[in-house]
Amino acid sequence: MRSDKVYISLIVFLLAIIIGCIGPASDYGVGKKHVNVKLDMRETAIIIERYFSVNKKMPGFGFGPDSVNKQGDLPSFLLIDLNSLQYIGNIDGRTNGLLENRLFRDPFAAKGCTFCYYNFGKKWMLWSPGPDGDYDIDLKIAKETNEMSDMERYIHLSSFMYDSTNGSYSKGDIIRLSQ
Repeated sequence: MRSDKVYISLIVFLLAIIIGCIGPASDYGVGKKHVNVKLDMRETAIIIERYFSVNKKMPGFGFGPDSVNKQGDLPSFLLIDLNSLQYIGNIDGRTNGLLENRLFRDPFAAKGCTFCYYNFGKKWMLWSPGPDGDYDIDLKIAKETNEMSDMERYIHLSSFMYDSTNGSYSKGDIIRLSQ
């Protein structure tokens, strides 16, 4: 009888450790989306760099009806550059994430939106609101990085970055900077 209680207590204890280490099942979807966003940003970065090598300029960014996302206050790729970006993505065989004549979709943004995009000269930045769905970076913060070195940009933006070790739905954006 006593040994049964010990075994049951041990099993409950082990289950609590396993569940605590793995986290609730609902976090699995967030983790997978986070990984996919990072991979899609990497692919988008390759397309941006390829666009630059072909066109000798960075893809433009815009707001509202002129932009891919059509969101007034957050910059994204200009619609006028979209066909070139998709063509370059198709040449490279990077078409898996290009859906319905759009760039990679951001699963954390409004439905059908791609990543926010901003450039200054040869520097550019992509960002996603992350799992909490709230944008921590806006155009003002992005512009503050214009004259910074790569290290200064990273340090400046680090307080706005999503860190999955702080919990699945913690604050912060997922960011990719030009190299």
